[in-house]
Amino acid sequence: MWQYEHIRQFIIELNLLVVQLLQQCTSKSCPKMTANETWLYMCAAHKTTKECSAIDYMIHSIDHSTAILQNTTNFNSRVTIPASSAKHLLSIVRRLYRLFAHTYYHHKEIFTEFESEMHLCARFTHFARRFKMMSSDLFIIPEEAI
Repeated sequence: MWQYEHIRQFIIELNLLVVQLLQQCTSKSCPKMTANETWLYMCAAHKTTKECSAIDYMIHSIDHSTAILQNTTNFNSRVTIPASSAKHLLSIVRRLYRLFAHTYYHHKEIFTEFESEMHLCARFTHFARRFKMMSSDLFIIPEEAI
């Protein structure tokens, strides 16, 4: 339950990052959701996975994650979580981390300014590592950046 509530809070705060990005991260400036030159992310918020612009991917991921967390089939109580629903938390964390990765590699000034004020990526990364919610090779933002 504790992890569920933290993820809900991270999503609220990630909305603030997306608002900061709206002027710079457009479908024209970032037509694909990428991080560094190695990573291209496909959007799973659709019936079939597809490519979206980075800003659309971010908005879709936040909306999709919120919908999963609000779905009473998966999370019918704010007191306990069925073991079968825990897998959704892992997927959400992995997808949300990508928002930080894109911002770091393509909008470093916004990332640095936002992180210096909110420490959101640092908190999120610590959370994801502490609870082993992602494999270590998926953490691609350098430690010194957070």
